[in-house]
Amino acid sequence: MANKVKPLTAARLHELLVYNPETGNFINRIDRFKTKAGEIPGCLSPEGYWQISLDGRTYTAQSLAYLYMKGEWCSVQMDHINTYRTDNRWINLRPATSQQNAIHGHPYRNNTSGFRGVSWSSSNNKWQARVMVNGKRKTVGYFSDILKAAKARVKAANEIYGEFADPFSLLEIMV
Repeated sequence: MANKVKPLTAARLHELLVYNPETGNFINRIDRFKTKAGEIPGCLSPEGYWQISLDGRTYTAQSLAYLYMKGEWCSVQMDHINTYRTDNRWINLRPATSQQNAIHGHPYRNNTSGFRGVSWSSSNNKWQARVMVNGKRKTVGYFSDILKAAKARVKAANEIYGEFADPFSLLEIMV
């Protein structure tokens, strides 16, 4: 029978690492694998999250931060408030459902307007502002001015998503 790896506990995490909530970094308490005591363990995942291997399993740093600070595993995902996946300061982390986490973030790579939820509608010859509500796109409106479309989208997002609405946007810079 294969040797089962025990789930990581908060006590075990505290034995292995120290978490600095102000910097978001973990530091080895002891020499482990390829890192020495006092060094920052881990590496970037292909998705851009900091990950750390402990006792035969790999964890994201944001999940370990929650376990370290709260003494239990988070029952949902951890969200980076400022959307930077490597910023694991405690003030920048919050529990979020997968839907809340998906709502919150940078525009997609194929975005051409520079504003999340704003795209050109060639059939209307106007900028279209949209938000997602319960997995469905809801059109906020059509606008001849891109900034008006962006403002309308931000307003709708704030009303619908609350604290999980866009954390910042180019709109603040341009207006």
